[in-house]
Amino acid sequence: MINTRDSRGFTLTELLVALVISVVMMSAFTMPFVAERVFWKQGKQQTEAQRDAQMVMRAIARTARGASAVSLPSSSSVTLTRRCDSGTGNGTVTYEKSGVQLLKRTLVCKIDGSDVSTVGSEPKLIDGVRSKVATFTPAVNGTVLSVVLDVYHNIIPTDSDPAQHEYLQTNIYMRNA
Repeated sequence: MINTRDSRGFTLTELLVALVISVVMMSAFTMPFVAERVFWKQGKQQTEAQRDAQMVMRAIARTARGASAVSLPSSSSVTLTRRCDSGTGNGTVTYEKSGVQLLKRTLVCKIDGSDVSTVGSEPKLIDGVRSKVATFTPAVNGTVLSVVLDVYHNIIPTDSDPAQHEYLQTNIYMRNA
């Protein structure tokens, strides 16, 4: 009897079994890389939120240390009065929470009641700060300005998990108040 079947190839069943085994192995090797990518994104978000919160606090502290007076126009804003750069007259700098941004408004610098310059408001506190502000709570006790700042930075727009928030609280001692 002559064998007409060619025995050199693979059957369809053998190819399907090999394909299923390959897919299972590839998914087993891919899962750790996907998980690592998620952890990397979360770490990057947290690092950027920490960096941004520290930059904000340093900017507020730099202004507050040179301020001669402080007032709290609302529960989420602080106004600092300081000498103008020209050395004469006083100007005000207000830090306020607006939506999810912290704005810095440098208002009119006055000499003898006349306006010298108006800087206006900047869209963000500092160039490069991309984190969103959850809470900004200033308080004053004598010459000490206490600031509580809660920021988060999310690459994924729907992710605002409180575990990813960075919470900073600091006391700033005003030298000139």
